[in-house]
Amino acid sequence: NILPRRAALTFLRLGAGAPCTRLVSSEGKPALFEIGADLFPTLAAAWTLRDDALPKLVAAPQVVGFILGGADLMLPGLMRLEGSSACAVDDLRVGSVALLFIDGNMKAVSVGKLLMSGAEIARSLTSEARPKGRCFQTLHVFGDSLWQLAG
Repeated sequence: NILPRRAALTFLRLGAGAPCTRLVSSEGKPALFEIGADLFPTLAAAWTLRDDALPKLVAAPQVVGFILGGADLMLPGLMRLEGSSACAVDDLRVGSVALLFIDGNMKAVSVGKLLMSGAEIARSLTSEARPKGRCFQTLHVFGDSLWQLAG
């Protein structure tokens, strides 16, 4: 669970120019952020979840600088996609919340959402002619302002 039972929750509405519109804090630390009607865990909260709680994309180490700079993940940089305990890869939909890991790193470096279905991504990973394009939208990364707020 991202939010502990009986935790003191704080809801903070952000200004109109902010990329996220609301933060949900537990025990004074941001745990969830809202963009539009969607809720996403902060990295700090995601790190407390079971390994298979959310879908996981694993990217090549060469892309880490781009991702930490806020770039979306492109298919050529993706090494593998793993489903979650609640959803197999083929059942993942466009817009599904996911975590991005860098190969060899035990902790997620980004929270975002899928820009392609799990089935489309899986097909591209096994295809000889891998298509180009974005597969993951980066919404929050290690070291960004939301991370610093949660720090």
